Amino acid sequence: MNLNPEHLHVMLNHLPLIGLALALVPLLIGLLGNRRESLFIGLLLATLCGASTMAVMWSGEEAEHDWLHSERAGHLDADAYAWAEIHEHRAEDFVWVMYGTAAVSLVALLSMVMKKRVKTTRVLAGLAALGCVLSVAASAYIADSGGKISHPEFRTGPPPAEAEHGEYGEGH
Repeated sequence: MNLNPEHLHVMLNHLPLIGLALALVPLLIGLLGNRRESLFIGLLLATLCGASTMAVMWSGEEAEHDWLHSERAGHLDADAYAWAEIHEHRAEDFVWVMYGTAAVSLVALLSMVMKKRVKTTRVLAGLAALGCVLSVAASAYIADSGGKISHPEFRTGPPPAEAEHGEYGEGH
């Protein structure tokens, strides 16, 4: 098995999107039903899945250098390169949402474990749940452009005008 950065990126990029969506279930059960165990599981999932974004970003950067600018990407058309630029910039612009969600979830988890004020933990857990919602939306927005790089069947039209005019980089 050849687990190069491109393969890792394709495998890992689902963790923040799906994982943070799944973390919402126990978070909401814990918050609405006042279930400590569910809250703990939701916060742990949100922390781990939000933090997994670091590996997704690393593998994406490596994949860009190792694959996108190599002979192996010779099958890609000009629109694919434009979508790759858009994908990279969306990821850079919105990654802070996933990192913030992981950080807030970790603080809430530590607050819970250290048995700090229940109200503080609940507020932080509520912020973590909101972060999960925002992260899922941001991840879907990023993934939309990523899928259009190698899958022309996902494209419903040309890349947005800013990619065509080089506002997202030098162009290809």
